[in-house]
Amino acid sequence: MTPRERFLAILDYRQPDEPLLMAWMGFSDAVLARWQREGMPRDADPHEFFGLSRVQRLPVTVFPYPERPEIVLEEGATYRIVRDNRDLIVRHDDNAPYFPKYLDYPVKSREDWTRYRIRINRGCEERYERLRATAGELRDSELPVVLGLRGCWEIRYLLGMTEALCMLHDDPGFVIDMLDFWFAHQWEIIDRACDLVVPDAACIWEDLAFKNGPFASPEMYRRFFAPYHRETARRLTVRGVKHFLVDCDGNIDIILPLFLENGITGTYPLECQSDADPVKFRQAYGKRVQLIGGIDKRVLIRGREATRAEVEHKLSQLIPESGYLPSIDHAVPPEAPLDSFRWYVDCVRETWAKLR
Repeated sequence: MTPRERFLAILDYRQPDEPLLMAWMGFSDAVLARWQREGMPRDADPHEFFGLSRVQRLPVTVFPYPERPEIVLEEGATYRIVRDNRDLIVRHDDNAPYFPKYLDYPVKSREDWTRYRIRINRGCEERYERLRATAGELRDSELPVVLGLRGCWEIRYLLGMTEALCMLHDDPGFVIDMLDFWFAHQWEIIDRACDLVVPDAACIWEDLAFKNGPFASPEMYRRFFAPYHRETARRLTVRGVKHFLVDCDGNIDIILPLFLENGITGTYPLECQSDADPVKFRQAYGKRVQLIGGIDKRVLIRGREATRAEVEHKLSQLIPESGYLPSIDHAVPPEAPLDSFRWYVDCVRETWAKLR
């Protein structure tokens, strides 16, 4: 089997011919800098260095196009404040690489939204140039190919977190107007992209939860978000894409069954510190849900015994049935030593091989 065939086998609850090892959420610059200090060659590809497979994303963006270069507004010894392609004002601190601070947002009124819709540039032909250039290579690739989408909660980056939450209550018509446009734009991208390459899965960012639960109630999910998830799933199915995976951090106990009711087939990254336990979800939902992630990132800091125990517990419960792709439950923390991650990869490989 190729890595692509193994990926599809796992999502279909079939057994691959050998383990598929991935760092699904990738690696930050901070952790790579540490590992380079600890002996990883500077020019090394981290996936190749650890013997991991990778995912290829269709090179088509849902964000405003053409993409504008980042503009540095202010810079100090350990921080930068920039305006990015989405017109967000963001502060990046070297000491907190995973936690950008959003200082300002592009939409503060209906007039702003009218202008921003123009900035998105729906229907722009140039958006698909890179995909057209690489379509043949992607169709023939031995690596898994996915289409990246952005969910309803993208309004958080248009309005700001507090304003978006308030708008669900105070001005639902405005929210629905934004979501109608946002998803019509993405549904067009699905059709145009699938005309060129049918991906193995679609992955939608929908960070609707934090450590203790979702930002929106089930009632608000059903009102505002479910129709768009359901219609996106329908359109993907029509185009031959049967795997629809949601990226949702935090505690998803309440929201996961709602995702599954509305066409989403799997979830990641399964953050352990938020009790997003893949074993628990397998017991609750069986083969209704595909699971990616769920290996507690904190064990990489705690040491070898903790890492082996975590890997053996999760894999022994999930690998025999398939439908599970083990990976760290978000980005690898910069506190994790190089040897610790190497040990983790070896543990996954050895444990998976024993369970086959």
